[in-house]
Amino acid sequence: MASGARKFKFISPGVFINEIDRSQLPRTPSAIGPVVIGRTRRGPGLRPVQVSSFEEFVRVFGAPDPGSDGSDNWRENNFDGPTYGAYAAQAWLASGQAPVTMVRLLGAQHRDHASAGKAGWYIAQTPDRDLADNGGAYGLFLINSGSTRIDNMASASLTVTNYLNFTSSNTFDLVDYSNTKHTFTMNASAAYAAGSGQSIGFLGAANAGEPANLNGVYGTLIASAINDSSATTFGVITASSDGGSGSCVVTLTQVAGQGKEGNQTNTMTGFTNGASINNFVNGTGSNFVATSTGSLAAVWYLTSGSNMFLSGAYALSPSLNTGAAGALVQSSGDNSEFKATIQNYAGTIVDNVTFNFNRNSDRYIRKVFSTNASQTNGTVVATPEPYWLGETYDQFLSTQVTTTAAGGVYGVIAALYTASATPLEWDDHRVSYQDAETPFILSQDLNGLPSSFRLGQKQQLFKFVSLGYGEWANNNIKISIENIRAASYPEVNPYGTFSVVLRHVRDTDNAPQFLERFDLCDLNPNSENYIARKIGDRFQQWSPEERRLREYGTYRNQSDYVRVVMNEDVNNGGGAFAELLPWGYFGPPRFKGFSFAQGTPNTGSGPSGHGAALSSGPTALGTYGASATSASSIVTAGNSINNPASGSGTGISSFILTQAARSGSAYSGSMIFPQIRLRVSASDGAMSNPTDAYFGIQTTQTKDSLRFDASYYDLVRPLSPIGTVATFGVGDSTEHSFAFTMDDIVSGSGAGQGYYWESGSRAAENSYTAQGSNTYRSLIDAGFDRFTVPMFGGFDGLNIQEKEPFRNTYLTTADATELNNYAVNSIKRAIDTVSDPEVVEMNLATVPGVWAPVLTDHLRSVCEERGDALAIIDLKNDYTPATEGSTYNTPVTRAPNIDNAISDLRDRNINSSYACTFFPWVQIRDTLSGRLLPVPPSVAALGTFGTSQARSELWFAPAGFVRGGLSQGAAGIPVTGVKLRLTSKNRDDLYSANINPIATFPNEGIVIFGQKTLQITPSALDRINVRRLMIFVKKEISRIANSILFEPNVKVTWARFTGAAEPFLADVKARFGLTDFRVVLDSTTTTEDLVDRNILYAKIFLKPARAIEFIALDFIITRTGASFDD
Repeated sequence: MASGARKFKFISPGVFINEIDRSQLPRTPSAIGPVVIGRTRRGPGLRPVQVSSFEEFVRVFGAPDPGSDGSDNWRENNFDGPTYGAYAAQAWLASGQAPVTMVRLLGAQHRDHASAGKAGWYIAQTPDRDLADNGGAYGLFLINSGSTRIDNMASASLTVTNYLNFTSSNTFDLVDYSNTKHTFTMNASAAYAAGSGQSIGFLGAANAGEPANLNGVYGTLIASAINDSSATTFGVITASSDGGSGSCVVTLTQVAGQGKEGNQTNTMTGFTNGASINNFVNGTGSNFVATSTGSLAAVWYLTSGSNMFLSGAYALSPSLNTGAAGALVQSSGDNSEFKATIQNYAGTIVDNVTFNFNRNSDRYIRKVFSTNASQTNGTVVATPEPYWLGETYDQFLSTQVTTTAAGGVYGVIAALYTASATPLEWDDHRVSYQDAETPFILSQDLNGLPSSFRLGQKQQLFKFVSLGYGEWANNNIKISIENIRAASYPEVNPYGTFSVVLRHVRDTDNAPQFLERFDLCDLNPNSENYIARKIGDRFQQWSPEERRLREYGTYRNQSDYVRVVMNEDVNNGGGAFAELLPWGYFGPPRFKGFSFAQGTPNTGSGPSGHGAALSSGPTALGTYGASATSASSIVTAGNSINNPASGSGTGISSFILTQAARSGSAYSGSMIFPQIRLRVSASDGAMSNPTDAYFGIQTTQTKDSLRFDASYYDLVRPLSPIGTVATFGVGDSTEHSFAFTMDDIVSGSGAGQGYYWESGSRAAENSYTAQGSNTYRSLIDAGFDRFTVPMFGGFDGLNIQEKEPFRNTYLTTADATELNNYAVNSIKRAIDTVSDPEVVEMNLATVPGVWAPVLTDHLRSVCEERGDALAIIDLKNDYTPATEGSTYNTPVTRAPNIDNAISDLRDRNINSSYACTFFPWVQIRDTLSGRLLPVPPSVAALGTFGTSQARSELWFAPAGFVRGGLSQGAAGIPVTGVKLRLTSKNRDDLYSANINPIATFPNEGIVIFGQKTLQITPSALDRINVRRLMIFVKKEISRIANSILFEPNVKVTWARFTGAAEPFLADVKARFGLTDFRVVLDSTTTTEDLVDRNILYAKIFLKPARAIEFIALDFIITRTGASFDD
C-alpha cells in the first residue's frame, strides 16, 4: 500500500478525502526585545520568561505594584518599594514591537555563603532576661477556662483503695463527648482539712493524729472537693462517700434538669491504682478547674529591646490584676478580648493595646497591630516599631476556644524558641526561595481488612511542585483531584482515570474557579494520558559551577504553574500499581502539641503566690518561677518543639505558668498547633448537590460560610527554622497536621445524615468502604469522587524587614559580595541566567532602580561579552527613594545631586559602547491605581526605545522632540514630572560626562535630550542609535551565516551568503540606517589556507547613518542692495 494511503482507515467502502497543505510559509525568526530584571508580584523566579503583551505579563507576573498601600503587608507579601522592573516591562510592551524577557528577582543565597550571606529574614535577638537583648517570636496561646456542664450523666462511682499509693504525679483523665482527653493532677499536701473544698488533695504518709479510717477520709475529701461541701457551687452533681475503712466508694449523681444538653462524656479513667469513672463531666467550681485543649492563636515578632505580655486579671486568681510575662491571664471582654502591654528596653510601658478575634470589630487583632515588618527596621525608618504582628489563626482558634465571653478564655504569651545545640527559632527564615508543594497523593486501601488500615502504609503516587512561584503558589493555588474513575474494563486496561484541576485558593466548592485542568489522567507510564506527560515534570536548577540553569525531567511542562513529581516505583510501572487511584494525603506538618499541669503556688518574689518575678525581660517563659522539677510550677509534659528526645526544654512547650491562686486551685491543659480546616459533611456550604462537594481541605471561614478564611495564608507557610525543620515532611519536633483519605468517608444512617468524613473511621470499620462488600468502587459509584489538597511551604527568600529587599544601600555595604550578601548574589545570578546568547536572545538589558556598581558593571560586562545587547543602567546620586534608608526621609535628602552623580561615574572610568545611562528620575502615574510615584530613568528610557522603534526604526535616535517626548507618551507609560528640572548648564555637564539628560521645556514638556553610550573613546559607537544598529545588523548577518554552516566552502556557497547579506544591508540603507556598505567574500578573504582549515571569512564594511544632535545656523544680515550671491 502506498505510504499516503496508510493514513486512512479502510473498513467499509467509501470515498476518503485528505487535505495536504504545502503552502505554509517558513517560520520567521521572532522579534528580539529587552531583558528586564526586577521584582514582580508573582511569577516564576530567577529564570527568564518571555511574554509578548502587557496582558500576558499581568497574567504571568501580576500588575506593576506602586508599593504598599498600608494594608496587611504580612499576608499580602507587599513591600513599600515599587516593582520598577514591572513598570519597565509595561513601558516596553506598550510599543508592541517585540516581547520582553522578564527575570523575577527572588532571594537566593550562594552555595558557599557566609553566615551574613543567608537569604530570607531573621530577628537576631532571642528571648533573654535582659530586655536590651530580648527579641524573637512570641506566641499567644489561648485556652478555654475549663468550665463545662453535664447532661445525661448516669450515676457513677469511684472506688478509692490504698491512699498510700497516691502521689502528686497521680492523674486521671476525662474524655468528653468530642473525644477530647482532659487530664487532672492530684495536689500534694501534708494535711487536708475536710470540707475546705479547695482542691482534690491527698494525705501524705501516716502521721500521728491522723484518723484510722484513712481511705474513708480520703474518699470524703474527694467528694467534698467535687461538691464544694455547700452543694451550691456546681449545681449539676452531688457527691457522697461511704466512709469505708478498707475502701471508699465516691458516688457522683446528676441533678435532674440541670446541665447543658448534649455535653455528655464517654469515659473517665486514669488513677494509677486503677480507679475509674464512667459517663462523667466535671463541674464548674473554681476549686475544681478542668483541663482543656487550646491552641496557638497569634504570633508577634519582637525586635531587640522589647517585650510583650498580657495584662489583666490572673486566670485563677482574678483579684490579682497586674499581668506579667508568662502569666496566664483571663480575657477581659467578649470575642476573646485581651490587653497586650509592650515594654521597651528599660521596662517602660510604651503601649497598651486591647484586641480581640472578631473580624468585624474595631479591636480586631489585625486592625490594631502593625503587620508591616519593615517598620521595625531602624536602617530604613527613623523611629522603628518594637514589633510586628505575623500569623493569626482565627478559624482554627474558633474550633478550640468555644467560650469567648469575658473571663471564659485564658491566654498567655510565650517565646517560640528552644535553646539547644541546634536552636529551633520560629523567626528563623534564613534560606533561599523555595517552591511550594503538595503532599504526596496516596492510594486507596485495597486490603480487605479495614481494621488494619494505616494511611502511612498506602502507596505514594505523585505530588505537585510549583514552577518557581515561591509564596504566591501557597496563597493562590489549591489542587483538586476529581472525576476519579476505576477501570471500566480491567482485563483490557487496568488503569483508572482522574482529572487534575488547579483552582484559585479563594474559591468555594459551590463556585470553583479553575486556573487549569487536565482530564483523563492516569498512572500508566506508557499511556499518552500518563499524568507526568499530560502536566509535565521538567524543572530547572541552578548550577553554581557553570553559572547557568540546567534542566531536568522527561516531559515538557504543559502547566504554567506546577510540575509533577512521580513516585519512582509508580513511574517504573508494573501490574501491582495498575488499580491504584489518588485517594488521600497527609496534611502539612505542624509542631507537636504539649501539655502542662499546675500545682500549688510557689512563694517566689513575684506577685504574692504567683511565682518568682523576672529580673527583667521574659526569660521566665523558660524558667519563670520555680524550676521545672518543682511541684509548684506548670511545665511541659512529653514531646514538643523544644526537645522531643528528652521531653524537656525551655522553649515553646515549657513556659511556666506559676501564677496559681493562693487558694491552691489547680489547672491543667494542653496546647496544639493549628491546622487547615477539612470538609466534614458533603452538605457543608449548602451544596445543592452533595456529590459536587470536594472533601479534603476547605478555605472558607466556617462550614456554612462562603467567605475566604485569610488565616489560611498563615497555615501554608513553611515551618521555621526553614532548612532545620522539615518543610515537606515530619521530624522529631513535627507531626502531620491531619491524615485525609476518601476511605474515611462515612454514610450517615440517621435522619438528615448524609455522607461525611470522620478521621479513623475505616480503621474503626465504620466508613462506607469498610461496610459489607463495599469497596472504593462503591464510593465512586455513589458519586463521591473528588478531594482538594493544599500547596504549602513556598518561600520568596526575601527580607521582609526591608522596604525594598534589593535596596542599593544594602547592595553596597562594605565589601559586599555574592558570598556575604544574598541580594548581590540574587541579582548576579539573575544576570547570569541571560548571559548565554544561545539560551536567551536580547538586544537590551536593564535592572531598574539598581545602581550598585558591582551589579551594573556585571550587567555591562555580560552585554559586552555577548556583543549583542545594550545595558541601560541607573546612577548613584540620582533621586534616592525613602526605601533606601531612614536618612532619605525628606524631599531635600532624597533630591538628585548632579555634581556627585557625574563625579561618581567618572571615577568608575567606564569606556563601553554596550551601556548607557540617563538622568534624573521621573514621576509616572500608575495606570491601574492612579497613584503617582517616582521611577528610575531606565524605565522611561526603555519605553522610549520601544516607541522610537515603533515610530521609526531601532537605529533612529530615541531622543529629541520627535521620538523622546515623554510628556507625549514616548515612555509607554504616563510621565507627569521629573525629580529635578535641569538647566541648560546641567544638561551640558551631564552630556559631557556621557549621561543622557531628561530635560523639561516650557512647550514641549519632558524630553529625553541625549543618546550617548558610555564609550569615552570618540567613534560612531559612542551613540546609542549606532550601537543598536550594529547589534541588529550583526544579529541578522549571523542568521544568514547560520544558513550556510556546514555547507561546502566553495564559491557557490559564498554567493549564497553575499546574495542574502547584500539585499539585507541595502534594505537597511534604504531605511536610513546606513549611508553605504560593502560585502567582500572572495579568495582574498577566504584564502586556500582558510578553506583547508574549514573557515569562511568575509569582510563587511559599514557607514552608519549619524543622528543630528547639533544644528549650527548662521543668520547673516546684509546691507540694502547687497547681492546674496556675494
